[in-house]
Amino acid sequence: TTEIYTLSLHDALPICQISWECTDDSNLTSDQSFTRLVINPQNDLLTIDLNGASAGTGHTSVFTEDQGPVEVTDFDVDIVDVDNENIIECTLQLASTPDGTDESLDMPDTVGISHVYDAATRTLTLSGAASESAYESALASVVYNNIDHDPDTTTRNVAVQCTDEQNASSTAVTADIVIVPVNDAPQLDLEIGRASCRERV
Repeated sequence: TTEIYTLSLHDALPICQISWECTDDSNLTSDQSFTRLVINPQNDLLTIDLNGASAGTGHTSVFTEDQGPVEVTDFDVDIVDVDNENIIECTLQLASTPDGTDESLDMPDTVGISHVYDAATRTLTLSGAASESAYESALASVVYNNIDHDPDTTTRNVAVQCTDEQNASSTAVTADIVIVPVNDAPQLDLEIGRASCRERV
């Protein structure tokens, strides 16, 4: 009889010893034999789910002109890393910013995790060794804003990627931001000598 055993080990000891013995139908038992396994661990890539329990791993937000910033991810972001205790960095990069520097990504100050937005690369970088749960909360707090009064309606795509403490980066997942423009009411200026009517689209 051939038996096949599969071992599923994470952060296992480098050497594992298995003892074997067989008993026949007369209840006679063999001497013990030993198999020595040398474990060569691999660093499994961490995974990111931007919408938690919902289907898929991405998320879609709706930004409405003049209504203020919107969260880029859902509130229940999920990061899973079976091999490391801490995450050291996450990046969120806008694929494009048709409205230039009027668009940005930001987040509140967070203990243990610093953040900086680079308008030239359209990237918000979160850094500092912290737990999965700390980075989950940090990602859930990231917001997108656009102060243009005539925003381009192209859906914005944000690539989200995190790196573990062995410097292995996850596969990027995407958050989409739908842009909804608002027709601003015209403004009437009745100042003496220069009456005018202006309208912001």
